Amino acid sequence: MKEVPTEYQFLMLTSTPDREAAFRKHKEVALSAGRLGSIYMFHGSPIGNWHSILRTGLRVQGQPGLGASGPSIWMANHFATSIGYCQKGGYQAGWSKSRFGQQVMCMGMLEVINDSGKGVVPGRHVNVVSDTSIIATRYFLIFKGNIPQIQLQANNNKNKRYLGLVNKKEKYRT
Repeated sequence: MKEVPTEYQFLMLTSTPDREAAFRKHKEVALSAGRLGSIYMFHGSPIGNWHSILRTGLRVQGQPGLGASGPSIWMANHFATSIGYCQKGGYQAGWSKSRFGQQVMCMGMLEVINDSGKGVVPGRHVNVVSDTSIIATRYFLIFKGNIPQIQLQANNNKNKRYLGLVNKKEKYRT
């Protein structure tokens, strides 16, 4: 993804076969209803959360009463919005002998089923979702040091081409 300012970009293939099959079924339902099958969103989280996210996927955790949405997974259409969440949480990022240094931050790019009944609305700045079966982490991004403030939207058609999220055979990569 040439517009994302890091050389450390990893395609994620971590879903179990059953979870991926359920995700694809949700996507087919969305497509058959005449909607885009899925959209892409950025998800920032402190580095201390990423071990669990990479092993088990995003999970809805937390206590009831976290804003109007309750326990949910927050994701943003804008790269710059998610950057702030990469740093929150009070974790000491990195360690002295890491190739990434002590100021490492991580972000995910999620593929999310386009289902307004589950809180997903294309073009919305932030989507808040509690149903993890409609979310798949597709890319894992690692940043060394400070992340530049760039204006990049995941669901802008021009940026989808830059990000490699569109191919010639399908409107959106599956």
